Amino acid sequence: MAENSFVLIVPMQGEKHWRLIGNLPEYDEQGDREVTYNEVENKVKQLVQRPLEITNVRWFSSYKVHTRRAEKFSKGRCFLAGDAAHIHTPAGGQGMNTGIQDAYNLAWKIGFVLKGYAKDSILETYNEERLANAKRLLQTTDQVFDVAAGNQWYLQFFRDNILPSLASVVTRFSAAKEFIFQLVSEIGINYRDSSLSLHQSDSRAERLRQRSFEVKAGDRMPYFLADGTNVYDRLSAPKFHLIVFSNGEHDYEDLQAELANKYGDFIDFNVVPLYPRVVEIFGTNQPFKVLLRPDNYIGLISTELSLEDVKAYMNGLIAIEKKPKTLSV
Repeated sequence: MAENSFVLIVPMQGEKHWRLIGNLPEYDEQGDREVTYNEVENKVKQLVQRPLEITNVRWFSSYKVHTRRAEKFSKGRCFLAGDAAHIHTPAGGQGMNTGIQDAYNLAWKIGFVLKGYAKDSILETYNEERLANAKRLLQTTDQVFDVAAGNQWYLQFFRDNILPSLASVVTRFSAAKEFIFQLVSEIGINYRDSSLSLHQSDSRAERLRQRSFEVKAGDRMPYFLADGTNVYDRLSAPKFHLIVFSNGEHDYEDLQAELANKYGDFIDFNVVPLYPRVVEIFGTNQPFKVLLRPDNYIGLISTELSLEDVKAYMNGLIAIEKKPKTLSV
């Protein structure tokens, strides 16, 4: 890092193969003039501050950083996703993951509407869920980029004198590593405020029990091993997933049969033991169930081991329609 610029070096596959990323504030006032690598090589070497010999430049490109987003991601039959909906600095490397999440959030909802499983109104939740995320993302990436490249004196002082030591200390703690991983990978995003997240039933006792959960409706399904394999291996089908976490006293065959009879086309069923890791993650050692959306975000979580709240969720928020729709393009 220098006074108003930086260079980031990332190892690539292969021997002595690297990607270099940096900013060029000295070219800000020169419009769209193409910058060549030969013009910036000396600066790169100065910033690296160690012996560096670059023998083969396979690709070089410069671009302007923008931070923008659409006011809405959907209107009628028109939807925006990925860079068409929001663009931001590459700080944090979150652009690709965000675009993929946009696309899948929208795709399963369109799929359910076209198959006649859901009302058109479910498509409104795409803008509701993804616009809020884009607002947070743009703010976060702007802040990170300002710290890395801002020319204010206090940012320079922080960058040069505090940040290196702070980063060295913080990244020694597993909790900090987990936080950073969830932030950059975006698996920490939640839809707790979404209309597709059902938080409690009409029963006061059930509400009190649900408060004990560490994981809430709207959170992404946590990762853990089930029978020695990644739980996500069971969740790859593009449908809802009902998971019962069991203490082994029941087989739940009646529940599975009822679910298959009513929702078999678009909800599958799994029973998972209450492993110690599951108890640790969810904060309860009592049997409970989780209804996952096709994007593996939790629609509801409950200790009530019947289908009543699942029926309420599906009928109230999804609202089944029997006739498949047709799509004209």
